[in-house]
Amino acid sequence: KFGRGKGEGKGDKEDREGGEKDDEDKEKGEGTDKERGDERCFEFVMPYTVMMPDSSVITLTEDKDREKIKTWYENNPKVEKRPQVQLPVDIIFESEEKEENVTISTREELKEVVESCREFDKENESCFKINPPYSVEMPDSSIITINNVDDRKKIEDWYENNPKNETRHKLIYPVQLVFESEKEGEEPKIVTVNNSDEMKEIQSECKEGDKKGRGKDKKEWCKKLDVSEIDDCIKEYVNNNYPDDKIVHSRSILTKEDVTIHVVKLQKAGILKFGEDCEFID
Repeated sequence: KFGRGKGEGKGDKEDREGGEKDDEDKEKGEGTDKERGDERCFEFVMPYTVMMPDSSVITLTEDKDREKIKTWYENNPKVEKRPQVQLPVDIIFESEEKEENVTISTREELKEVVESCREFDKENESCFKINPPYSVEMPDSSIITINNVDDRKKIEDWYENNPKNETRHKLIYPVQLVFESEKEGEEPKIVTVNNSDEMKEIQSECKEGDKKGRGKDKKEWCKKLDVSEIDDCIKEYVNNNYPDDKIVHSRSILTKEDVTIHVVKLQKAGILKFGEDCEFID
């Protein structure tokens, strides 16, 4: 019996306030998502335990136990801090070839897994994008305005500079969402979203549409790689450009467009992405 690997922590970028999950979805910590059953490319093996913000613990032995977490937040509506999965915990990856069971012993290991899965999510769940400029309110009430992709780093920097703050930042409404058309030559659809309830409804529709489109095969599009499975050309690129660094995590992703992307995480430099022929993407 497995538990779905839910949202892992305090960052979640614009998704944290019911916003830009489909475009950014980068979390900063390791707590279980307090409400949604966000699907990742791994599952927690039940039973496992989470610690709530008031230090109480909830043990999940079956799917319906997640209602206990939801009930806790309904009874504590002003609390935004997420619960934390208690370590060690076993997780399972599923691919076309096999199921892989891994024991996670540290927060850093869990963050690495979440980050690699997040790359998979970004490539395969792009239902919409938030049209810049837009702004988010940080936990200290400061405002960060996002004018371009690079500006998102400001949110990440804020949490790195405030490592003890686990409160989620909030998207400031209204915002405009851009939905790319699947029909060639058709203009993108732009929708104005006025509040978080409208955003949640749109995200729910996106998720349902994604499930209908890909059925139960989603996790087969993401495969964890051992170091021995990483292409030599990628290893060579890392050795030449990051001689003092090393690969600590790697994953292969197949997008909806049947494009293969190789994601590697370096200990110091972070995440790098490569195309099928080893060309460096970013």
